[in-house]
Amino acid sequence: MNEIKIIFKNGILGYYKFLGDDIEKVFDFLGDAIRDGSKGVLEVVDLIDDKRTIINISDISIFGYSKVPE
Repeated sequence: MNEIKIIFKNGILGYYKFLGDDIEKVFDFLGDAIRDGSKGVLEVVDLIDDKRTIINISDISIFGYSKVPE
């Protein structure tokens, strides 16, 4: 599974897929980056429209494993 649900600080909810296979490393990276207030971006694929998307890490409020709603 390489899918993630992200809730942004503005309240928007998104469902994404990582381009790599190791979601555990991404989770560790995101957790550390959010906790430390790090700046940077994350490249993902939006599961709703299947488009590559760049997310600013500082815009993320909450993230977790997820499935796209049917």
